[in-house]
Amino acid sequence: MMKRLNTLLPSPCLLLPRILPPCLLPPRALAPYVLASIIALGLLLGSLMLGSQGLSKEALGHLIQGNATPFEQWQAFTLRLPRAFVALCAGFALGVSGALFQGITRNPLGSPDIIGLTASASLGALLASSWLVGIVSTTTGAALGAIIGTLAVYSGSGRGFRHPSSMIIAGIAINALALAGVQLNLTWLGQEQARDAMIWLSGSVAGRQWHDLWPMLGLCLLLLPGIVLIAPQLRLMALGDPVAKSLGVNLAASRLLSALMGAFLAGGAVATVGPIAFVSLAAPQLALRLWRKPGPLPLAAGVVGALLLLAADLAAQYSLPSGALPVGVLTAGLGGIYLVYLLNRQRRG
Repeated sequence: MMKRLNTLLPSPCLLLPRILPPCLLPPRALAPYVLASIIALGLLLGSLMLGSQGLSKEALGHLIQGNATPFEQWQAFTLRLPRAFVALCAGFALGVSGALFQGITRNPLGSPDIIGLTASASLGALLASSWLVGIVSTTTGAALGAIIGTLAVYSGSGRGFRHPSSMIIAGIAINALALAGVQLNLTWLGQEQARDAMIWLSGSVAGRQWHDLWPMLGLCLLLLPGIVLIAPQLRLMALGDPVAKSLGVNLAASRLLSALMGAFLAGGAVATVGPIAFVSLAAPQLALRLWRKPGPLPLAAGVVGALLLLAADLAAQYSLPSGALPVGVLTAGLGGIYLVYLLNRQRRG
């Protein structure tokens, strides 16, 4: 038992600031981060160079050397990099949010996509951008929608987040109600507003600029200390409520804090790029396999989520010969396939 607890408790080297002498990680622990960094660099280079308006090798060299032409600078810093970094940041938020909710429910199906938080955030953002312009920002509306959805799932399940099956059923109901609200709101909008809303609801990072990145990045940085502090609590909760409680974990407070942070992250991502499925569902499970550690890994899930969304956006841009596909459409299809896989695995397990 003590051996298992030692694997779940975080190393102090990972929580304290790195000062001399540096805290050296063993090669096995360092390998996933090195792999993620290499993949991220490759995806960023792909974002810069792929496509008809991508940078050539010569232009990339000019950019690195600092003597790029104004057109090459426009290609990199206006057309390509903002979109890539928005995808990375939104993917990070979705991955962390998924890990937090899967941690408090102890269920791989307990992600914002399944339990209605993404749909609730979409409804909140749509109401804010359509009817509360100048009163409530889109980001605030999405965050409020996600929080209200979280509270509704918590209340509707009858047992909080402790009973996964009740939570999933309540989440499906909240998801249906939120989607009905979205459809009702679309019928009340004018033709042009409804068209813009439908484009946004498909989920996309196309056309995003630096000003779209800063609020999302600020939210992630603001919540980062809380994410680092709550991660060990979630890993202890993975042992079961009695064991976690005996080790001093405040179960109610940990679940509430995790749910609120997850709701804010999901709402911020929805407000920035629209509702995008699959990332918050799959990233936490992929992180567990890559890092080979027990219990939820929110930061690792964020890294995987960032890479997933950027890779999906690159694939969506060049998936159709006639034009780009919204990344939300691609991830929704992948999410459906992955959900069937999870359900089959749970049934066999």
